[in-house]
Amino acid sequence: MTQQHAQPPLMNVNVILVDDERAMRESIAQWLTLADCSITTFSDSAEAVSHVTPDFPGVVVTDLKMPGIDGLGVLESVMAIDPDIPVVLITGHGDVNSAVDAMRQGAYDFIEKPFEPERLLSTIHRASEKRDLVLQNRALRQQAVRSNSLEESLIGECPALRQIRADIKQFAAIDINILLVGETGTGKEVVARCLHNLSSRHEKPFNAIDCGALSAERIERDLFGEAGSRSSPGPFELAQGGTVFLDEVTNMPPDQQIKLLRVLEQREVQRVGASEANTLDIRLLSAANSTLSDVVANGHFRKDLYFRLNTIEMTLPPLRHRDDDGVLLFQVFTKKACQLYQRELPDITAQDITAIRTHAWPGNVRELKNAAERFVLYQTMRVQEVLHVTDTTVNRTLSDQVHAFEKSIIEYALTQCNGSISHAAEYLRVPRRTLNDKLQRHGIDRDEFIR
Repeated sequence: MTQQHAQPPLMNVNVILVDDERAMRESIAQWLTLADCSITTFSDSAEAVSHVTPDFPGVVVTDLKMPGIDGLGVLESVMAIDPDIPVVLITGHGDVNSAVDAMRQGAYDFIEKPFEPERLLSTIHRASEKRDLVLQNRALRQQAVRSNSLEESLIGECPALRQIRADIKQFAAIDINILLVGETGTGKEVVARCLHNLSSRHEKPFNAIDCGALSAERIERDLFGEAGSRSSPGPFELAQGGTVFLDEVTNMPPDQQIKLLRVLEQREVQRVGASEANTLDIRLLSAANSTLSDVVANGHFRKDLYFRLNTIEMTLPPLRHRDDDGVLLFQVFTKKACQLYQRELPDITAQDITAIRTHAWPGNVRELKNAAERFVLYQTMRVQEVLHVTDTTVNRTLSDQVHAFEKSIIEYALTQCNGSISHAAEYLRVPRRTLNDKLQRHGIDRDEFIR
């Protein structure tokens, strides 16, 4: 048993106390309360254990001898929930051997009756410090995992993207409004999700709202919810404790801009038709395709709301300004597409790399990801050809695009099966007659695929 040491008063230490004897339970609770502990007492072991969670930030103190589930049973149950939660046993003189065995099984310490209150306080103090250290280390490990996720979500080595990742790490933990500015497809929502995932709100909801897709007739209900017989919360209430991401925020009508400003200033939201407002605890992130100050200057966006939204403004670079990130991203997306569609990884030639580097990528990362998937699906096409198909299908009907896609899949199957109709039909899981009909419809000559 450890020696007694004088300790400073316990501050905000959580203690769960289990003892079937009322007098002992109340006296210990009084001592711990006077020492500024936050204590919850139980006479029933099973009920006490039901209040223990894996993230419990405190110490369990339990009597050893009790009817039903005794102290050893409490120890076993708590360790099954989290073996790092300190359990302190209170024993009688004749139970010391059992207490020593309990320490071998994982108990933090035991105290033999009768004992001085200072001794119990000292033990709880040390146990609480140990628990705090465990939880801090876990939080650091989780933070490291989320940081690795950041590197996987925002792939690239250009200086601008490195700065974006550094800004995310710096500002994610600070509960401030951030405005993300960038062209369509640059990854504004990805950055918003990274900011949420690295924040203290990461276990709460992340609600993304596309302001450009909200109908003019229902925009207020869709934003703030509705009261009455059709009562329903809006995305702000549903994100309570978490993050709301307003995409294309410049598309919000002026009358709704006023109401959004009121939400941010008063930290409460009032449903349409409601007489009272509900308190709101959210972080707001927003995004725009162009610098919001330009929209403010031409009178399309409120200046006071602009200042509320952009405590910090982060500008995402277009893909054409990201050096060789396009090639790196293309390689990553092709590997993911191969796994998704169960296709072989095509060779990326020097000609393909040149096409990736020289293409303007007006749709940015979103367009590049789409091109990588088509490159994997078509198999026989080079990147330049895939880009040409993508460009020429923009104004084609859905039927024409489906026709072209089906043809490419059949050609791939014939390539894999060395022109064999029966093997290709089996590969595609269609009857041979159906495949012959499709070959005729698409004008495919199977002899061209015999090697």
